Amino acid sequence: MNIEMYATLAVLGIGVAVWAIKKYQAVMADGKITLDELIDTVDDVADKAKETKKEAEMILADVE
Repeated sequence: MNIEMYATLAVLGIGVAVWAIKKYQAVMADGKITLDELIDTVDDVADKAKETKKEAEMILADVE
């Protein structure tokens, strides 16, 4: 593995972290979370995890 791949994966991880912080801030804007917001957030996190996994796999496939 090379430094470019590690850097790309790090940027991907940072992007996910920023997305998660913004999602948290949006959900907690009123200081509380409803069941609907929780369910939507869980669905969004699952979608983001799948998307991130695919992107990471593409990066690793490019290296090989």
